Amino acid sequence: MERRLSQVKPKSETVLYSGWAEKQGGFIKSWKTRYFRLTNTSLKYYGTEKESLPRGFILVKDMVEARESSHATATISLEIVTTGRVYIIRFADVPTRDLMLVALRKAIDAKSTIGTNFTDEIIAVDQKTKKKVTAFLRSTAQAISSTIQASTTHVQKQHEKHMERQQQQALMDAQQRGLVSQGQLAQLGQLQAFAQQQQMGQQQQQQQQ
Repeated sequence: MERRLSQVKPKSETVLYSGWAEKQGGFIKSWKTRYFRLTNTSLKYYGTEKESLPRGFILVKDMVEARESSHATATISLEIVTTGRVYIIRFADVPTRDLMLVALRKAIDAKSTIGTNFTDEIIAVDQKTKKKVTAFLRSTAQAISSTIQASTTHVQKQHEKHMERQQQQALMDAQQRGLVSQGQLAQLGQLQAFAQQQQMGQQQQQQQQ
């Protein structure tokens, strides 16, 4: 379908062909002289070379085929087949028509390559993103594990100190009440020290593993 609206020219556009020809109307089958400018993204046509806004345009992505035409009223012409319409353009001579025909076919052939390259770039970016996300999650999991381990060790130490204080307080109460002698209290202290050494040795072995 013919389009009529203001278009901002993308920076990536490359002019493949420009020149004068006649275009047949869509509803009214009259011929109008237009100045054509073909880029890698669209074929625009103007009333004069100096016009900044096109009278209309055809997107390359909508083009299916460009071919010579055997139209009865256009002996030297070409047809642009799109998904919605067939455009007919006629020329004053064969060399001019062939120049535009070659340029159109080049633009149509290039759009499939552009799509493939763009898809490859998306896949490459997606793979890089996955690697970054995986690395981030791994480092985050390691940090959380280290934090939990440190917190657990701290809680264990606090619990051990609390139990030790309670045991010492219980022994002091028992001694004051005459339930244990000084000698028995010394033996209990030695047993506690031995138990602490054994526990520290086990903790060191676990850390080495």
